[in-house]
This record gives sequence, structure tokens and C-alpha cells, in this order.
Amino acid sequence: MLLSTTVILIAGSAVSTDWVLLQRAQHSMRAMQQLHKLLVVFDMASRERGPANGVLGDDMPPDQPSKPC
Repeated sequence: MLLSTTVILIAGSAVSTDWVLLQRAQHSMRAMQQLHKLLVVFDMASRERGPANGVLGDDMPPDQPSKPC
């Protein structure tokens, strides 16, 4: 009886530990999926700005093209 109780307690402890690790892994996977979506959004916003990316944060306005006569 004592042997079977000990084995059940050890197995229960191992299952409990593995269950916690599985839940942490699932939480991490959801966080990585959210990060991926966020990075895709940032990439799309960067593509939309296009050539303006080089002048963002400049103190001076960009040079105006000369008007043809």
C-alpha cells in the first residue's frame, strides 16, 4: 500500500509539473503569434510611408523640386 501511494504521488507530481510547463508553452505561443501580427502591421505601415522614411525626424523640410519654366 505504501509503495503504490508513493508511486502515485511521484507520478502526480510529474504530471502536475508537465501540465504547468504545457500551459506556459501555450501562453508563449500566443504571445509569439501576437508579436508576429504586430510586426506584420509595422511592416505594412513602413511600406505605406515608402520614401518618406528617410526624412522622418528631420528638422528641416525636404528640398522642393524646381518648377519647370
